[in-house]
Amino acid sequence: MAAPRAIWKGFMKVGSVSCGVKIVGATSEASKIHFRILNRRDGLPVKSAYVDEETGEPVDAEDQVKGFETDKEDFIQIEPEEIKALKLTSEHTLEIGEFVPVADIDTRYLEKPYYLIPAEDASAEAFNVLREAMKNKRVAARSCVVLYQRGREVLIQPFGQGMLLTELR
Repeated sequence: MAAPRAIWKGFMKVGSVSCGVKIVGATSEASKIHFRILNRRDGLPVKSAYVDEETGEPVDAEDQVKGFETDKEDFIQIEPEEIKALKLTSEHTLEIGEFVPVADIDTRYLEKPYYLIPAEDASAEAFNVLREAMKNKRVAARSCVVLYQRGREVLIQPFGQGMLLTELR
């Protein structure tokens, strides 16, 4: 079986010490069953289409634009370039902001888990020292990371020979 593909590569930084790390998925959607909508008559898949609410006519992709509803039936149109300008870019650094006791973690705020592993052999020593120190002190680290162009607050905990990075709600 091939090693999991990294979804993010960068550096984890604690004070003046940093090491190269990779984030890989800890869960998979591969075993989920996905259904398609079929035409009962001929058994073929159907497509969904965006239609104008007033006329009921399909709207071509080039005529579609995102909008934000400010009042009932009052919208502000937002162009793709405006959305692109708002997207975050990653600094590729997991800057550890603070350490929190593991006993104080409220699991209701934990959302999506990932594995955090050393990016290369040269980073393994610093990574392992940090993991063992966190394990011995029974603490987790808080940080922020940009994943899929969105800023996410995360919690990093020792986990086996690596660490578990979990998105917070």
